[in-house]
Amino acid sequence: MAFPITLENRIKLQKNWEAICTDLVVKHVSHKLVTRGILTQKELNDILKERTQLEQTQKLLTLLLTKDNQYFECFQACLQEDYSWLSDGLSGTVVTGEDTETFTASVLDQCSLPQPPVCFEGRSDEVEKITQLFLNGGRLAIIQGSGGQGKTALATVVGHKFVSRFGIRSVMADLKNVSTELDIVTSLLLALKLDTGLDSEHSDPEKLLTRACKEIAQFGQKILIILDNCETTVRKDTLDYFHGLLNKLNTNCKNAYVLCTSRDTIHLPNMKVHVHQLDSLSQSASLSILRWYSPTLDREEGNILGTKCGFMALLLHILGYLLKQGMKATDLVKELACSVEFYKKLFGLGPELQDVYACINLTYKRLSPKEQMACQLLSVFPSKFTAEEAFALISNEFQDITSLETQKVLRTLCNTSMLAYDKKRQEYDMHSIIQAFAQYEMSAENKERFNIHFLNFMEPSLSDLNRKDHREGVSYFERERDRFAKCIDIFSILSLSSRQNLYGKMKEFAVRLSALHRYHHAFRVYKTLLATVLEVGGIANIAESAFIYSTIGLLHMRIREIPAAIENLTKAIEIYDSLPDKCSHEQYFHSIFNLWSTYVLEHKISEACMLLENHNAKAPGDFSRFLFTMLKNATKSEEMPQDINSVLGPLFNNSIHSHSLHESFENCMHSGTRHAPTEIMVGEFDNFIGEGMQNFLVDMAQFSFPMEKSGNLNLIDQGTKIEQEIIKLDNADGAVDAIRTEVAILENILGENHKMTANSIHGLGCALSAQGKHADALSTFQRALRIFEKVSGECPETAYTLLRIGQEMINLGNADGAVDVLRKSVAMWEEMMGENHKMTAATISLLGCALSAQGKHKDALSTFQRALRIGEHVLGDSAITANTMFYLGQEMKLIGNIKEGLEMHQRALDIRRSVLRDHEDTLRSLEAVADLLDLNGKPSESADMKMEATAMKEKIARTVIEGSEYETSIKAAQRQLEDLDLGSNPGNPSAGKGCKGQHADALSEYQRLLCMQEKMSGESIGAAYTLHNIGTELLKLGDTDGAVHSLREAVALSERLLGKTSEGTLASMNNLAAALSRRGNHADALSILKRVHSLQGKMLGDSPSKANALYNMGREMYLLSDEDGAVSALREAMTIYETLGKTHEQAVATIAFLGFALAEQGEHTEALSTLQRALRMEEQLSGKSPRTAFLMFNVGQEMKLIGDIKESLKMHQRALDIQRSVLADHEDTLCSLEAVADLLDLNGKPSESADMEMEATAMTERLVAVKLEAQNIERAAIEGSENETSLKAAQRQLEDLVFGSNPGKPSGGKGGKGQHTDALSAYQRLLCMQEKLPGESIGAAYTLHDIGTELLKLGDADGAVRSLRKAVAIREKILGETYEETLVSMRELARAMSAQGNHKDALSTYNRALHVKKRVLGDSPSTATTIHSIGKEVSDPGFPKAEMEDHSEEVKSTKSIVAFGRWGEYLQVHLYDESASKTSISDDELKEMLQEYSIPQDKILIVRQTIRPQLVFFGSAPTPGSKIHRAGDSRYGTLGAYASSSDDPDNGYVLTCWHVTKGVSEFYMATDGPENTRGAEESESCSCVKGERILSIEPGYPPGSKVDLSIIKFNGIKKKQEPAIAREMTQDVQQLGRRKVFKVGATTGMTTGTIMGTKYYISDEIKETYENLVLIIPDSSCGPFAQKGDSGSIAILDDNSKLVSMVTGEISGFQYYDINHDPPELITGDPPVISSFSIYEGLEAASTKDRQWTVFDDTAYECNVKGECPKPGSSVQLELIQYYQILKHN
Repeated sequence: MAFPITLENRIKLQKNWEAICTDLVVKHVSHKLVTRGILTQKELNDILKERTQLEQTQKLLTLLLTKDNQYFECFQACLQEDYSWLSDGLSGTVVTGEDTETFTASVLDQCSLPQPPVCFEGRSDEVEKITQLFLNGGRLAIIQGSGGQGKTALATVVGHKFVSRFGIRSVMADLKNVSTELDIVTSLLLALKLDTGLDSEHSDPEKLLTRACKEIAQFGQKILIILDNCETTVRKDTLDYFHGLLNKLNTNCKNAYVLCTSRDTIHLPNMKVHVHQLDSLSQSASLSILRWYSPTLDREEGNILGTKCGFMALLLHILGYLLKQGMKATDLVKELACSVEFYKKLFGLGPELQDVYACINLTYKRLSPKEQMACQLLSVFPSKFTAEEAFALISNEFQDITSLETQKVLRTLCNTSMLAYDKKRQEYDMHSIIQAFAQYEMSAENKERFNIHFLNFMEPSLSDLNRKDHREGVSYFERERDRFAKCIDIFSILSLSSRQNLYGKMKEFAVRLSALHRYHHAFRVYKTLLATVLEVGGIANIAESAFIYSTIGLLHMRIREIPAAIENLTKAIEIYDSLPDKCSHEQYFHSIFNLWSTYVLEHKISEACMLLENHNAKAPGDFSRFLFTMLKNATKSEEMPQDINSVLGPLFNNSIHSHSLHESFENCMHSGTRHAPTEIMVGEFDNFIGEGMQNFLVDMAQFSFPMEKSGNLNLIDQGTKIEQEIIKLDNADGAVDAIRTEVAILENILGENHKMTANSIHGLGCALSAQGKHADALSTFQRALRIFEKVSGECPETAYTLLRIGQEMINLGNADGAVDVLRKSVAMWEEMMGENHKMTAATISLLGCALSAQGKHKDALSTFQRALRIGEHVLGDSAITANTMFYLGQEMKLIGNIKEGLEMHQRALDIRRSVLRDHEDTLRSLEAVADLLDLNGKPSESADMKMEATAMKEKIARTVIEGSEYETSIKAAQRQLEDLDLGSNPGNPSAGKGCKGQHADALSEYQRLLCMQEKMSGESIGAAYTLHNIGTELLKLGDTDGAVHSLREAVALSERLLGKTSEGTLASMNNLAAALSRRGNHADALSILKRVHSLQGKMLGDSPSKANALYNMGREMYLLSDEDGAVSALREAMTIYETLGKTHEQAVATIAFLGFALAEQGEHTEALSTLQRALRMEEQLSGKSPRTAFLMFNVGQEMKLIGDIKESLKMHQRALDIQRSVLADHEDTLCSLEAVADLLDLNGKPSESADMEMEATAMTERLVAVKLEAQNIERAAIEGSENETSLKAAQRQLEDLVFGSNPGKPSGGKGGKGQHTDALSAYQRLLCMQEKLPGESIGAAYTLHDIGTELLKLGDADGAVRSLRKAVAIREKILGETYEETLVSMRELARAMSAQGNHKDALSTYNRALHVKKRVLGDSPSTATTIHSIGKEVSDPGFPKAEMEDHSEEVKSTKSIVAFGRWGEYLQVHLYDESASKTSISDDELKEMLQEYSIPQDKILIVRQTIRPQLVFFGSAPTPGSKIHRAGDSRYGTLGAYASSSDDPDNGYVLTCWHVTKGVSEFYMATDGPENTRGAEESESCSCVKGERILSIEPGYPPGSKVDLSIIKFNGIKKKQEPAIAREMTQDVQQLGRRKVFKVGATTGMTTGTIMGTKYYISDEIKETYENLVLIIPDSSCGPFAQKGDSGSIAILDDNSKLVSMVTGEISGFQYYDINHDPPELITGDPPVISSFSIYEGLEAASTKDRQWTVFDDTAYECNVKGECPKPGSSVQLELIQYYQILKHN
């Protein structure tokens, strides 16, 4: 039995989809899949053609869904052997009722089934029989039976059973009102919800059927197609087509079951069909239906009623209503007999309907008169209708009826079974039998009136049809086809007077039907119109009848019914010829031309020529106008045959007696020129002589046919091609010169106001635009526009010139002006060419660009949608259509519609792949799709797209660069490279080879590309993106220092070229933050992430990108121990994910991290609920995975902390079960074993706890053994791998063993023996081989770790940091940060940083490791070791103050206690003893005293010392930004930097401005940093140093210089003993325009700005050009760059910390343009521009005047000045970070 895959198995597969796609490798099981018959070899080959493992697995699972259930069972068994965890996951998945409801609802959304009947009795066997028929291999079945037996209800129940039992999509197409082949196939397409594509130029039923079959086959999964009421198709004109439709579905759609219902027999030769004859219901079933209404009904009475109504289901329901109303069965039988007798006497009613109508009448006559009238009115509806539509129709008859009353009427009719109600769709339907009965009951008067009511009801729909464009109109017509057809039927049977009243509306309807290519329906309307006209008669109607004959003939010609076309067109011409004013009728000429065209189509050339000659003789004065019309239409290829030239040649020869014209015409026609007639007329203008030809030309220009206005489009097309060639040849300069010469000649000969002159001027504008001179191009186009408007008015040239003007305005940033101009152009195109024209579409698309530039994205969106509709209709799948789709997708993204934006970009990408292949536009689409996939939470698909984009980018760039041999080619290559880079968007920068793990190769290629880009283009967007990719690859290779450097350059370059808010800039900033975080610089990373978050918030609002930025911020805050900040950021991220409805890995990670942060805060209850939520989501995403187990472990830990030991044990056991299954011997499994053992003890189960501890001990031994074996293999790989083969074998074994191991000490091999130099060499050799063979691997991480350890032992701390950073990066990437190996490497990295003296980064790294260990290991020896390391690190005097802890006043007042403070979780107390033998208090006494304050004794550290400590100021010297106070007044300046002189290198000198020191010789500076705001002489307790000026350089020295410099020597500031590194200064400030700088000033603190210029001439103030003057403008977000008091501060480059200039003052009243805006924005000087001078020039000047000066960092200096000592006996409360400083100084 061909049993489809069951619903339960479908849901199981859906739930395990991600796990299978993640783990399964199709190649590994391919042999079994084929040998066991799950796949054919062809199917397997098709699967393996997919590029990635993920795509192959997805295709396999999708194919599996199309197969029968037995294949699913075989697949599950196949997995059991190699992928047992996947097989177990499938078999162990529990399908709940909620799962079934959810899945079924999703399937029903794809279905088009009516609601199943409420009462369905007696047909269960039929349902099962039809179901089994399909399951046994049947593909086509027919339910055949008379009306009212329940065929539709039975088919509906079967469809719903397929959905609920198998999850199979079911659709129903109602064929009740079809009349043509097109109606049949469109009904099917609408049922399949495929209404697009019905608007093709000529909807071909065969092509549409092919499309339907293709869509069904591509759907792949099983589908049930129900074709209801097929008896309507068994007609002569549709029967063959319907047979063909069933045959194609049966042949081409192997996944489709087809079920038909029909009253008549359908003969299907050569097809295997199962006919199910639906007989009347059985007596028992009939009784069940009647008892459903009347439960107490007697069986015998029920059988009698069933017999009376022929056991017909419909009539049983109608009689059941009467029983429900209380009517006795016996009375009902009697009344039914009378009713039957009555209907037997009626004339014209067949015997088969007499009993049926008699039953219906019993209920009908019990309705109120209004309800009966409503029933008759509603019978006019041809198909389903809503309550609102019913009210609209009924209110035409009963004007006082309300909507509520209408609802009541409808409810009554439903209760009586006169109507059926579909609750889901909220639609009513009347059975065809009831419908026929209601119309039979209508009087003739009522029928006319009711029909007119329906036409009035349909009037808004007819108006809507006329307003819609072609595509929307076709779809709208097909959706409402039944009603529109009903309108046609009604119009044909109305009285003459009614038809006259409706004539105008129905004529408009016919015209619209013709335009929509619904010719069958148009014929019917036109024939009724013709009958009406002929019946009325009259002269006016004679002309109207000719018009209709002509139109009918044209329609026949379009559908190639040639005899009928000739007959009707000839009739039209005869009628027109009989009229005296025939030439005033435009349609007369069209009729002649259409008849002529018809003759040509039939190759009746002589008849065609005779027709034209005869009518030329009858109307010689008007023939020239007709000839022009004919020539214009001759270019319409769809109506012209290939041999049209043989007709047009003789025609010209006979009509125009100009030999030269005729000869030229013949030559051009035979040369194959498509637009030859028009071109000859233009080209031979000067050869026309004689009055006749002049009149001909005048008539040509004046006679306005609709087709005429398209004539000059050839010129526009040619102009566009010329412009494109100019751009391709990159010879715009030569083109401008040539066209200017041409314009001058034409102006001299023809004058300025001539069309040809205007055309040349237009061409000049195109060339100027190609040069990039958009302002000149704009004025040139405007000049051409004035001529066109004056000479031609509204014409194609005018409209096209307006388009070009709008384009140039957009280029110049004038979006407002562009919108106005382009709207005028759109209006012209629509008037001349209609909406459905390519030029209309192009102009509307450009209007969308202008609206987008205005920021009106919603308006732009609707405009692009309009352009797309036209473009798809006119151009189909073209590059232009794809461009519009791309713009549309971008607008959707900007307004936050990410999902539809993705769909639109994917459509554009499909077209560009097909049409353009490897092209910049295709690349842009790839990158846009990748970005939107990221935003939609599909990172794996996004990565695939980015990989494809990178490969395409490299291919294009390589082609361009390698082929650039000449100068022109190089320019083209540069332009192509720039264009290529403009569109890229590295949301996830891994691409190309980097995505494949070959990061070293990728890095090499990127570096090569960067070198070429810098040579060709200098600073370019392409270089910025390449720097971004280089940084990303370095990060993957573990070189965080190199990554930071490259990414800083990428950020700086992107900001300059693209702006701060561009996607490329933000992506580089994100990766820079990641690199800094990986390096341990979490504070810097957090700062950058905050900046990214701020910019994203302005651009995107709530979006996945913003949520991701918040997550990264929260993570960095967490690592910096800022739990409060982390909780706040993570909460906000979680809120965004909830708002967006996104449930993916990033959302789960955010919620999980929030739980960790809450736990660190001590909020364990909330942390528990948060982690439980994350766990639920993770289980949904990945099922039983290591991530799920990890979250279970943490949930268990939180339960334990809040005292819920029992639930904690259950959760830990669940985690352990998963880890045993998935991870086997692993650290995580070991941790869970230990946790379960501990909890079993707490739960009073010691024996079970002991078993767990034994298992944990055994696992520990196994892991240690694995490590030892790995070390042995590693040693063998170092010493014995002489050839590549043995190395590969050793390396493979090493990889297998090391993965998942847990070494206690990472150093091994020779290093463990102390032979560190030899060990280092061996490890480096191994690393070289590892990197060559497997790339990034666990083995390489171990080797890097050991190299770092050996370097540290050898004293090379810098090298150790580099190696250990790489080791940490690889282990984090492969194993995750929670693995012990990663934590060990983190600890060693922190130790190496501390050895460097980089205590800040060391402490940050230790803290990061501590957080992870606390979360994973809890209180363990490893955790304690890390805490001890942090304590040692905190002792460094360079760290800021920690928070003080207050204790009892008794402790403070104890005489011997001179200091105490908190150190982590310990309290450290310093005791002062006069000598080692004389103590004031013993340790035990001290602990006893402190015990009453709840301080545990094991947490008290006692330090005894015989030297009393003294308080000194924190910090070794004032820092840049400190205030330099003038002695004697309140003014101050800023310490800019420290410097040392060549002859006094040990003392520290301070740099500031000369005008700060002017007039004063002494200065003071506080030693406690820039926070002190008072002068030193004003404070008695303040500690400060005194200084004096030793050198000043005033402005003007050397001549022309703006140097304003003073050097001050302060007492007590000395250089430290350790070597100091000199600060680098920028020597050439001329190259620094638009570079970012920052400064730290005494007044405004740290601010940022941009260098505006370095060479300015300001006449009123300076009157010279100062080459070293640097002007700085502030960043708009941070206020002024500097204010009074900031003089002397140093401006420093933001990206490389080079010193640039010293701030001196501001320039008041100075206005400037900020070119960071587009277009540049005028700034009026608030905040002001800051002036500064080159610090390099200043020190050079100082060196020439005095001695050589060098600038050093302030950390190279210390201040030996101390403050006051504390009085004897007083208590001093210090922090631990000060203790060691105190002891050091004493």
